[in-house]
Amino acid sequence: MNTEIETRKTGVLILFGTLVMIMAILVSCSLKKDGGQKEVSFFIDNDRGSYDLVELSVPAGEGPYPVVLMAHGFAGSLHSGGAVELGKRLASRGVMAVRIDFDPYAEPDRSAERTDIYTLSQMNADAVKVLDKVTSEYGGDPDNVSLYGRSYGGRLMMQMANESSGGYDYRKLALVAPAGDKVAFRRYLGGDEQYEKMKKQASGKDGFAVKLGVKIVPEWFEDVETYDPCEFGWKFGDKPVLLFYNTRDKVVYPDTSIRCAEAYKNHRTVKVTTDDGHGYEMGWKKSDLKDRIMDELVEFLAG
Repeated sequence: MNTEIETRKTGVLILFGTLVMIMAILVSCSLKKDGGQKEVSFFIDNDRGSYDLVELSVPAGEGPYPVVLMAHGFAGSLHSGGAVELGKRLASRGVMAVRIDFDPYAEPDRSAERTDIYTLSQMNADAVKVLDKVTSEYGGDPDNVSLYGRSYGGRLMMQMANESSGGYDYRKLALVAPAGDKVAFRRYLGGDEQYEKMKKQASGKDGFAVKLGVKIVPEWFEDVETYDPCEFGWKFGDKPVLLFYNTRDKVVYPDTSIRCAEAYKNHRTVKVTTDDGHGYEMGWKKSDLKDRIMDELVEFLAG
């Protein structure tokens, strides 16, 4: 296994690493060490006749807690990419981690059938609804919400950050291989010809095409084609963005990730090299690379 990691800083983040370390020390000194953090799960009615499963990693002590909303990738789940472990690490630093399974259930039951349909518009609406709930009922601080997304979820988080979805003034944006430019999904679906073929199929009698069990409906294509997050990163101002990309990622290629990072004024990129491709070893039980990525994410999001 050949694993490398390299960090590149730009703009106002030249001194970011030092400041984060100082802030991390101050935060860790103020946290209660009573081990009282907990995991909470519930379903929300998404107003489409189906339900989204939500899991929270809630810190010890009393709120309000800073919130990190987490978004998984295409054909993923709220457990993908080490999300539970990352959530628990964030909770240990006093941050509430919010995980959503964007593939809805037909009933509010984990054994129920899934719809296998989730467009960016639906995901955006569901994410805002979840944020409203956790900030009003579970102690989340509505004035201290940050975003974290992988792949397809990264594209969603970019759009939410750019547009202040739900009226939230998101503080930070963390991304792993975001599929956030014009070419990401054309590549993912097999190139221009295959993309157009699947788009035509989705508009036909079946009403959808299928990729890895996900039903891709016409609205999915419309969402991808009508909003390019890279064109609107300027709306996020000078708030910090942290992005990871793998030189051997063949699902979301490095040039896409770099374009996504450069859409933001105040960004920092971390280049890694691993044979795990689009996984970044984040779902591995033991991995030095996973630990380094998660450590950086926690320092960034909890700092």
